[in-house]
Amino acid sequence: MASHVEVTNRSLTDDLKEKDIKIEVRIKELYVLNNYVQGIQHLPGVIEIDALDSFKMLSRRIGRIEKPHISFRQINK
Repeated sequence: MASHVEVTNRSLTDDLKEKDIKIEVRIKELYVLNNYVQGIQHLPGVIEIDALDSFKMLSRRIGRIEKPHISFRQINK
């Protein structure tokens, strides 16, 4: 599952001093968008922890989804 995760900065810039920081964690069609404000101490560490928590949450959610047109599992050939 870890090979399918994407963490993307959806902010307007890469500068962590911006007013509105948005980080998206995505696994296929499911995603979480986290917003941050610049005044948080140790912001890079907070973002990393939130990205890991979002991955865990999405992984659990995928385990509960049963839709025939969405496949999250890799098919072994």
